[in-house]
Amino acid sequence: MEVLGFSPVTVINYARPVRDLMIHTGAVPEELSADDVIEHLHEYQQQFGIGSSALNIRICGIKFLYREVLDRPDFALDIPNPRQVKQIGTILTEDELLALFDACSGSPKRLALLHTLYATGIRVRELSQLRQTDFDRSRRLITIRHGSKGGRHRVIPYDEALHDTLNTYFRTVKPKEWLFNAHNKTEPVSTRGVQFMLRGVVKKAGLEARNIHPHTFRHTFAVHYLNNGGNLLRLQQLLGHAHLSTTSLYLRYVHVSLNDIPSPLYTLLQKQRGQ
Repeated sequence: MEVLGFSPVTVINYARPVRDLMIHTGAVPEELSADDVIEHLHEYQQQFGIGSSALNIRICGIKFLYREVLDRPDFALDIPNPRQVKQIGTILTEDELLALFDACSGSPKRLALLHTLYATGIRVRELSQLRQTDFDRSRRLITIRHGSKGGRHRVIPYDEALHDTLNTYFRTVKPKEWLFNAHNKTEPVSTRGVQFMLRGVVKKAGLEARNIHPHTFRHTFAVHYLNNGGNLLRLQQLLGHAHLSTTSLYLRYVHVSLNDIPSPLYTLLQKQRGQ
């Protein structure tokens, strides 16, 4: 899994259910039938009261074992995944974003960090690994190397607003190799460091009642991008999603007025009339 570019968290989440399967059944996976695995999953869910999302992660781990390690794709297909409605989580309003940015007053690093998350929609793990050499300042492009989901590279643009924020940050903080350094100045900031920094900003902004974490800015970027007229296919590229179905989840949170858009019939007849 590490060779395929899976994140350390995914490796743990996929390996743990395989371990539990062997402990519970007292057998190696090769000796088990699909019914044995389904019975184990049912009993595990009943015993620990896990929800469909947690159960689905366990099923994905077991399916990966049979499909990729044991070369038994037919077996994996016999294990059903629970139906679940995926929820995006907190979407920040513009007023809440401005309150968070105001709470960064006096800290160019915190402001640059939040602006980068919101302006690009990158994952916090990707943010923590950004080097200054990943920025093409002449063309305003950022290269995300080995994205945290699937290890794919992608290039995303950044505009004048983020450019100005980062310029101020560079002049005042003078970071070294990494875009955001840890306190020791030589290592990149960790995801936990970003989370700790954000908690302080959220508290100062008086938004502790909201469930705000670094990934909230990715969700907010996606919804605001679509609300501002962005293209769904382009959003898929910007977010680095392998499947459009993942990006499509954001559509349920979009509120774009269609009143000012003429119907296809109107547009066609206008063309016919040469107008």
